[in-house]
This record gives sequence, structure tokens and C-alpha cells, in this order.
Amino acid sequence: MNTVPRHIRKDISDFFHQQRFLVLHFGDEGLRIYLLTYNSETQKFVQKSSRFFKNVTEQNFHTTTLVRIVMHTAFFPFRYNIIMTVSHEHALTRQHAIELQRINPKNQITAGEIESYFSHHIPNLIEKNKKITITKCDTDDLNVLLTQSAITNIFVDKKCLHENQDDVFNQTGTRVHFDIVQTFVRRSIFMALTRILSKRGSIYAVYEDAVSLALSLYQRALADNPKEVKPFLCVVIKETATDVVAYNGTSIVFIDSFNFGYQSLYETLNAHLYIDRTSFMNIIKKLTEGAVSPKAKKYLEELLDQELSRLRNGIMSFKKSTGIKTICIDGGALDFYLQADKKFQQALIAHEDISFVSGMEKELLHLPHKHTADIFTAISVPRKNNIQGLGIKYIRWLIPHHMGN
Repeated sequence: MNTVPRHIRKDISDFFHQQRFLVLHFGDEGLRIYLLTYNSETQKFVQKSSRFFKNVTEQNFHTTTLVRIVMHTAFFPFRYNIIMTVSHEHALTRQHAIELQRINPKNQITAGEIESYFSHHIPNLIEKNKKITITKCDTDDLNVLLTQSAITNIFVDKKCLHENQDDVFNQTGTRVHFDIVQTFVRRSIFMALTRILSKRGSIYAVYEDAVSLALSLYQRALADNPKEVKPFLCVVIKETATDVVAYNGTSIVFIDSFNFGYQSLYETLNAHLYIDRTSFMNIIKKLTEGAVSPKAKKYLEELLDQELSRLRNGIMSFKKSTGIKTICIDGGALDFYLQADKKFQQALIAHEDISFVSGMEKELLHLPHKHTADIFTAISVPRKNNIQGLGIKYIRWLIPHHMGN
């Protein structure tokens, strides 16, 4: 007879299935640090705490005393994983598709066959992305580091191997398709992180801002429909700019940013009403909830619509230039307002597809925050299997030893 009370058994089970994550997310306003746990059995996140450090950037975070304190006291006395998301001028994250065309499709796929293919194509992909990073970040060859080169998905003749990537060795087929994610980051930023690293902390992943969100949306779409993921634009609205990341059918890449953020709406209302940021957010909340008079609603929406037209035009411009119709929007502070604004959606999409990340994230990750996408993207990549081993066999020396395995 089991004499251990149920609640104690649950606590013990949670402890052994629990992963701890510290997420460093650099944004327009500063650095936000999230502490979360993830239960691999229930697939649920629990946010333990968050701290915001205004005006702390990738250049000065390692000299900020309070950041150092958080890094060394987080989850004490347990070990934890670190995920860092940095801005576009300091990192590059891209997902690419490469495809092995087999000479003898009736034979089972072998490790030697894949190793031979990887030994040529992965280094070429690294060299290509390194050159893009050097240009994009306006730096030199010595100041960029490869922090990730991972196989995220495998398809054999369009059949996705969801459960176990190593099942590829039991397959026959003509085409073997691999999705590969690679990340480069400025060496100075990565080394700054290592200097404030707790002995209990392990660097789990580094991502370019907004791209990790697009990667998690791709994985979710793939789980829903393994045969085909439609191209989409991932639009991320921040304080002073809006980022656009595209999945074009083969690759996931950051395209560009345009000049619109929720600061634009604040400045518009402040110019007429002389309000602070807190009052601005309260007004947005009341508009979303319909808790204002019809006269006030009409007046405020007319003011906001002038600025929102810049957002609509920006998105429409990217839709036109890419030919991609499906849009996933992370509205940030404006998320629920934009979801309630039917005029905004109708003007933007007509009869085409649109969705808001908050709803998708809530369903998928059980926590409606973008930073959980960073964790989801990281944990969706198998850490230790034969395929990953083959993928880094010839490039292992390029990846810093600080990266956790």
C-alpha cells in the first residue's frame, strides 16, 4: 500500500520532470529577465518571476550589478538553463532547408550516407550565414561566433519524422529533407554573458529577436499539418519599431523593420491629451473592453487610426514584396486592442489569413507571453541523438564549450 500522500508524490514528480529557465530578452526599452519552469510531463510553463532593467543593453548588461545578482541567485540552489535573445544588429538566426537526393532510394538510409552529405553542406551553410552576419552586424570575421547549428526537422519523401529523428535510419526513400537552424552572435556579447555566468547556469540557446518566435510558430504549424506549412509573415510590434520575419516555404529569416511601435500611439494621444504612459495603457485597456462612452470612443479611435494606418501600410508593403498572404501578429502592448479592432483587421487582410500570437501561444505554451517561444524553440530541438551528432561532427570545434549540451 502506498503510504506517501498524493500531494507529496505530485511534488516529487514535478521536481524530476521540471526544467528551469532564465530568459534574457533585450528589447527597445532595456533588458527583461524571466524565470520560468517547464514541466516536460504536463508540457506547461510556470513563470516564477520577472525583472526589468531599463536602458540595460547588450553592451552593458554584464557590468550591471543587479543583473549579476539575479544570475547568481536564480533558482538557488538548483541548476538552470539560460536562453538569451538579442537584437538584430548583434545576431543572426536562420532556418534553412537542405535536401539529400538519394541515388538508391530502395536501400535503407545509412549514417554514412547522411554524414557524407552533412560534411559538405553544413559547413557551406555556416560559411554563407557567417558572411551574412558580418555584413548585417557591420563587424569582422573574428567578432562573430556560431552558437547553434541544429537539425530541427527531418522529412523522408515529405513524411515528417516527429517522434524520433533517428528513425530516419529505418526509412527508404528518394528525398531526405532537413530543416537546420543556425545562430551567430557577436563574440563580445557572448563572452560578456560567460563572465557573469553562475556555476549553476548553463547557456542553452541564443537567438535573434523575433526569429525564435517565428521558429516556434513554424513548429506549431508543422505539428498541426505535417505535410505542408503555408508561408507566413511573423510581425512583431515593439516600442519603437515593428519587425517582420518570413517563412517563405523553405527558410525562416528576418527581413527588416519599419518605423512603427506602440510609442507612436502614445505620442499621438499625449500630443492631444497630455498623458503619461500609465494613463495611455489604461486608455488602451478601456477601449479594448468597451468601457468608454461612444463619443470618447469615436474621438480616440480617430486619433489612433491615423497612426495605425502606418502599421497597416507597413504590413501591406511586406505582403506585396514577399507575396505571402498569411500573417501572424505579436502586438506586444497593443495585442488585445488590435484583436478587438475589426476595422484594422478588415483593412489589412480582406479575406486572407490573420492570427494573433497571444492566442496561439496561450493554446500551445499555456502562457500568453512571447518569451515562452524562446524556450519552446530551444526544447523542441533534440539535444542528444545520432542525427545531431552527425550534424555537428565536423563543426563541433566552432561552437563555444560554454554552450550546454
